Amino acid sequence: MLPFVTKLLFSKQLSFEAGKFTIFGHRVMIFPVDLLLVLNKRCDKDKELRKMLYTAMKEAVYGFAMDIDRSQNISKGDMAGFLTNLTEMNGYGKIKIRKLDFDRKVAIFQMFGLPSERQVGKIKHSPIDYYWAGMLAGGASFVFKDKSIECVEIKCVVSGKSPYCEFVAGKKEYVRKFRKSLFS
Repeated sequence: MLPFVTKLLFSKQLSFEAGKFTIFGHRVMIFPVDLLLVLNKRCDKDKELRKMLYTAMKEAVYGFAMDIDRSQNISKGDMAGFLTNLTEMNGYGKIKIRKLDFDRKVAIFQMFGLPSERQVGKIKHSPIDYYWAGMLAGGASFVFKDKSIECVEIKCVVSGKSPYCEFVAGKKEYVRKFRKSLFS
């Protein structure tokens, strides 16, 4: 991770100046993890919030990746690793790409250390990480060059049955095999 961050600093793609933290010219913010925990708790009860949070994150990450691509010219194979490094650098947790099939436009991700670990036994339903599903959908949409890619969480630490959260990204017809409704 340190070589990645060092490279960004030396290329002036990561900056901390005048009350702003930017990555590739995009302002980002550091905020307490508890904000995500509050959103997770609300998503447990609010279907509209689930949709809004998922869609907003998908669009934001897709747009961010598009801007990076315009300025950095990273190959689609390297972009998956690049986005993974950015995810980890921002403290979201450790991400493992289990599958990345460019022909079928399918990806499987495992996330370790997500904030939702703190909610085991406190939330009725799982999966709950709509924020993450949206982020991964945006990244996968960019990597596969297909904005119709969706993502669903198929394992969640909140259930108490898995040490990690697992997500599947692909065409809507494909991800529906795992969950009938993207937002149920």
